[in-house]
Amino acid sequence: MHNKEHDRMMTELSRLIGNQENLTQADLEKIVNQFNSGKTVPKAQLTPQQQAEDLVYEAYELFPDKVEEALKKIEKALKLNPDCIEAYECLANNAPDLEMHLGYLRKGIEAGMKIFGGKYLEKNRGHFWGLTETRPFMRCYNGKKGVAKNRWRIRMVDIRNKQDTDKEKMKLSDDMNGIIE
Repeated sequence: MHNKEHDRMMTELSRLIGNQENLTQADLEKIVNQFNSGKTVPKAQLTPQQQAEDLVYEAYELFPDKVEEALKKIEKALKLNPDCIEAYECLANNAPDLEMHLGYLRKGIEAGMKIFGGKYLEKNRGHFWGLTETRPFMRCYNGKKGVAKNRWRIRMVDIRNKQDTDKEKMKLSDDMNGIIE
């Protein structure tokens, strides 16, 4: 599984940088020093989207030991931000079965297309893995592709197993024919 602590650190660093542009070396050093000293953006200044992201990070820390508590945090995150891709990614990663896993990945992809489609996509095409905010979308997208590929592999194994079982049945049938005759 992906290292969520790394994501959380990158998110905090991005929040400290904010929308500042043309930062000097001194500005960057100041931000890094703030980050290294544990300074974060005060919760009161966080957007609902950022609050939702934080709840998801907290939920990841609770899985798999405290599932109910984790799910409550995810539910709260989705109330704050119904398009919280991180929440759908977390639900997919902790889904009890493949169909639910796929369903959550689809929801994460839909939210990602809604948020990052259009002009954002045109501007950042080819750079989504390099952007902290688009990584959950990319993980949902790649997760869905991986499931599709693995479903095909699983189907091929099932076919081979069925063929092997049919061969065993035929062999058993041949053996039985020798006994009966």
